[in-house]
Amino acid sequence: LPPGFDATELLVANVTLRPGDQWAPGRMTALSRDLTERLRSHFGPGNSAVGTSMPYSSTVLGPSAPLTPNGYVGPPGSIPYRSVTPDYFNLLQIPILRGRSFLSSDAAGSDLVVVVNEQFVREFGGGRDLLGQAIRIGPRDVTVVGIAGDTRFKAASPPEAAVYWSTLQRPGMSVIVRSSDLAVATRELGEVVRSVDASLVVVQPEFVEAKIARQLAQRRFYLVVLVLFGGLGLVLTVVGIWGVVAHLTRQRTRESAIRVALGARPGQVTALVVRQGLVPVAIGLAAGIVGSWWAARAMESNT
Repeated sequence: LPPGFDATELLVANVTLRPGDQWAPGRMTALSRDLTERLRSHFGPGNSAVGTSMPYSSTVLGPSAPLTPNGYVGPPGSIPYRSVTPDYFNLLQIPILRGRSFLSSDAAGSDLVVVVNEQFVREFGGGRDLLGQAIRIGPRDVTVVGIAGDTRFKAASPPEAAVYWSTLQRPGMSVIVRSSDLAVATRELGEVVRSVDASLVVVQPEFVEAKIARQLAQRRFYLVVLVLFGGLGLVLTVVGIWGVVAHLTRQRTRESAIRVALGARPGQVTALVVRQGLVPVAIGLAAGIVGSWWAARAMESNT
């Protein structure tokens, strides 16, 4: 399944305070802004981003039901809240289908704006385009300024409705950079983080591709086991059919000799044996196809 973003050489890490330190009011906002600027200066524009709810990492959930002048357009629930910097969409190559991404002017003190994905519009749009609409998400009145493409941030799962916030209005301290060397990128990331504040540390740096492989490992193991047992069953089936047909043919050796003696051509005798031997095979194939189709539908209904 396409994830909806480019996971190639994408490194994700969390930035947090050393044990014992506490976030002072407004400190995370300032650190998030400074970290964004230092990362852009070190790794280059478009090669880094800061935020929360990074791909295949921890997820920040928030209220989902938007409130319009006519009331809630969907049942209350929780959806991922993703605070991101403007470079986030270009870095992950998530398309902005309509509207715009975040700007430096989307800061604290200005009107709250969000970017939502297509799945959010389908679930909560009430059949209309939410671009440019003022809605309430949780306790906040916001304006939808962009519609982004859907992404899968969990292995083999359907796209989830998501709301993107600007880190200038809702700060985050997770980091994502594009690099081909995990060790080098981790060392450089640690140096940048410490240059912003000595009390900050980088934890759990890992490539997104490794996270995806780990989440898919169990599914792949089940698939390998299924293929092995399926192949074994196929071999046993072929050997069994061959043995039964050979046994039935051997029992009719005298009959075949009589038919040849009475003028039947060898090809006619062979065709007769093959035709009669294929009848149970065809019945078994038909029953197997119907059974496998029924089992597949039953498995789909349970997932």
